[in-house]
Amino acid sequence: MSVETTGVGGVTIGIYCPHTPTLFERGLHAATERALWGLSPLLADVDALVVASPHWVARSAFLVQAAARPRCIHDYYGFPPSAYEFRYDAPGDPELAAAIAAEAGRSGLASRLTEAWGLDHGHWVPLIFLRPDARVPVVGLSVGAGSPADHRRFGAAVARAAATLGRRVAVIGTGSLSHRVDRVTWGEHHPDPEGEEFDRRVIAALVEGRPCDIDGIEPRLWEAAAPEGDLGPLHILLGSLPGSGLRTELLAYERLFTAVSLATLVFRP
Repeated sequence: MSVETTGVGGVTIGIYCPHTPTLFERGLHAATERALWGLSPLLADVDALVVASPHWVARSAFLVQAAARPRCIHDYYGFPPSAYEFRYDAPGDPELAAAIAAEAGRSGLASRLTEAWGLDHGHWVPLIFLRPDARVPVVGLSVGAGSPADHRRFGAAVARAAATLGRRVAVIGTGSLSHRVDRVTWGEHHPDPEGEEFDRRVIAALVEGRPCDIDGIEPRLWEAAAPEGDLGPLHILLGSLPGSGLRTELLAYERLFTAVSLATLVFRP
């Protein structure tokens, strides 16, 4: 595949943020809401949003959503009826999707385009705050069964595709650092020392410019925290950004019902 360069493009900003449907209960996660609303102006001039969700898992290849109009999926259960009234009906960007899959293939990764699935809540819930107008094209990405390094290589393919096409792209990875849902205490919050330590270690590695340290966090903390998607969306995000000269800032951090955490970070080259 050959594409024609149309201008100066690339990944202009990266965001890691939660996607819990409880964000629809305005005021429940006030710090996270403020952080997401505050990031919205930084996305005013982007040409596309590339969003990786831990809820779209592909075992044989990284999948890229290529539909011109991806469907909005309500893939969550047990929430009030009002949670199913929210929709996010943004256009897709088939050209950018094709370029991402092609770049991934050139780097030795198995990747393919699909118009199945759509945008699940891991893709679209944060966009209600980040780009509420739903006018900017969205390309959804899956996570895969590969290593953190494979996910970072997939993110690098996103950056190359954006640069080749001259697209100004924001890359967004979503999920919870701690996601031990079997230990959730609904309506209550109790200390969770190991989960909180895991979160501190990940956040420190990111903010202090040592993201590779995340891979070295000991297994007992990984097991205690059970990070959502094994942090696949975060690794895709990190791979899309330059390895040096990166400014990373923690904008919000909240604990939810003991065993889940909501962290919002912004990465600016």
